[in-house]
Amino acid sequence: MKTVSTSITQGSAATLGLTGICPGRWRGVVSLKPGPDGQRRRKKVSGKNKSEVRAKLAELHDELNDGVVTNAAYTVAQAINDWLADGLAGRAPKTVSTQREALEPLIGIIGAVPLRELTAATVRSALGRSCRNSV
Repeated sequence: MKTVSTSITQGSAATLGLTGICPGRWRGVVSLKPGPDGQRRRKKVSGKNKSEVRAKLAELHDELNDGVVTNAAYTVAQAINDWLADGLAGRAPKTVSTQREALEPLIGIIGAVPLRELTAATVRSALGRSCRNSV
């Protein structure tokens, strides 16, 4: 996904004409191409200082370039359930139920982890615990 522009600003809500910004906070905005409905699309980050916002913007750009766009509250359980509902379209019902049964223990262990924070180490640990519990 290509970005159109990026900006970083600082100030109070009154001087910027914005609401929900604390005085002295920095905000970064990435403007994206308009959506299919023609609506303007933007991703926003904020931080205590300019370097923190720059780091968050770099992370956001990496995410957008990888084609992964999630919100901070999107969890592993939601991603798994979405994949089971939509990612297995056209598969036999038995295949879907087998995948659901195989993933159920992992949902119990790491389902509450935000997808953005998921690491290979977390998955390895969860798989190890799942194997120990099944024996």
